[in-house]
Amino acid sequence: MVKLGCDELRDALKGKKLALMMNHSSLDNEGRNLIDTIATDWGCDVRMLFGMEHGVRGNMSKGFDELAGKDERTGIPLECLYKFPDNRPPAELLRTVDAAVFSAQDAGCRCYTYAPWMCYLMDAAAQAGCEVIVLDRPNPIGGEAVEGAYIDPSQYGLIGVFPYTLRHGLTIGEMARMYNDVMHVGADLRVIPMEGYRREMFYADTGLLWTPASPNIPTPETFVPYCGMVLFENVSVSYGRGTTAPFYYCGAPFVDGRWLADRMNAQKLPGVRFVEAHWQPLFNNCADEDCEGVFINVTDPRAYRSAECAVRLLFALTERYADRLTWNESYMHTESGTTLLYDTLTGRRPGDADTVLRTWEADAADFEKKRAPYLLY
Repeated sequence: MVKLGCDELRDALKGKKLALMMNHSSLDNEGRNLIDTIATDWGCDVRMLFGMEHGVRGNMSKGFDELAGKDERTGIPLECLYKFPDNRPPAELLRTVDAAVFSAQDAGCRCYTYAPWMCYLMDAAAQAGCEVIVLDRPNPIGGEAVEGAYIDPSQYGLIGVFPYTLRHGLTIGEMARMYNDVMHVGADLRVIPMEGYRREMFYADTGLLWTPASPNIPTPETFVPYCGMVLFENVSVSYGRGTTAPFYYCGAPFVDGRWLADRMNAQKLPGVRFVEAHWQPLFNNCADEDCEGVFINVTDPRAYRSAECAVRLLFALTERYADRLTWNESYMHTESGTTLLYDTLTGRRPGDADTVLRTWEADAADFEKKRAPYLLY
């Protein structure tokens, strides 16, 4: 049974003026929202809340809190991060507090905005001279597997702020430690570790209570396919948003599902089988259209490689349906980390899925070495 370091956190907050960067996924060991625990149960002096994507209470499906106002439950002033230049909290706000506290459930995948916002908080706190306290939480897809390319500095933003891979295998606290050192931030950082956590654990192994971390992550298991299928956000196919199983589908009205299932199963990818599927998304790509393609059955989440699966699906679809696909080129570069994937898929560079994956595997092996000094478990 994993326990968050809430007792240590409580001691660390005594007598301090605080800013909280938290949301609905910031649960304590009893499943209570940590905002309420800190502000109400512990009676701490909380001066402001920073609202990340989906809002501090998780009720903003499009990602925006009101640009100004107060949290209805606690009455704490609320600052929406989207209103600031480059979505960064300003140092002048943090000069009014002694410590900034971060807690949110990360995805284990670079294409998720919570960890970059933590890094932005560290940048601002370093300028302001205030302490940063991170309450560590599990990596929901385990801390052992690493996949994908490094993100190029030209693609830095809310889904990547320093050189790390698509699937990074870090906890949020380990990420804070690495970012602070690698990027020479100089934040006065304190990471409060978990008790009983082991790197091989997936979220279901921890015994911690769960609430959906964002609107299209209904279960912690959804993070497993998400870490690769997020790349399909930039392609004119359905990847399951608008269904009850987001990130488990892949197809479109023009796809032959039996062909795609056979094509993918023939590659004998570890930990996964593909089944012909038919569905109709209620929103997002291909909304209200009859789609055909595959359902991704993850048979062994520890063996399954999310990024490899997504890359091979992309190349299979391009092999047969290149003339039917449209792309958001710039966002594909940002989410994959470099121009390599898009350029190879579209023929700008010679190569195939193996060409891309060999480069990504080299990056992942290098990142495993570089992250080693920052691991806590």
